Amino acid sequence: MPKFRMSPAITVGLSVCLLSACETSDDPADGGFVSGVAGITSGTYQARVDTLEAQAAAEQERNADLRRQINAAEADLSYQQSKLKVQLASTQGVSRQMSSEVNRVITYVPPTQNSDAKLSDLQRTIAEAKSLSVELAQLSN
Repeated sequence: MPKFRMSPAITVGLSVCLLSACETSDDPADGGFVSGVAGITSGTYQARVDTLEAQAAAEQERNADLRRQINAAEADLSYQQSKLKVQLASTQGVSRQMSSEVNRVITYVPPTQNSDAKLSDLQRTIAEAKSLSVELAQLSN
């Protein structure tokens, strides 16, 4: 029986044909050994790593930018709250002052001929006190 012997050129050719028939993938998790060798030698894996690192850096920068925006908004909110607290304290002080003035006028109305003028002053003071009370209620909301 004659022995069948393949030449080295045929062996290499068949090997190349068999290996080229294997499907390769750019993803290291897919494709097996042949894809791994092809990915390493062609630089595809390194390009993929570089792309993913660039995406991660971009996301980190975006997160840092969002953190800066949040911090700025919180600082502005804190400033606005402080301003409102000062306004509220001022309005409360004026309201207390007006209330004491109204109480003083109510308790002491000397008998004079100008009682109509004092009555209109008293009504004006009461109207101002009511207006400040409304303003104070709006600030506290």
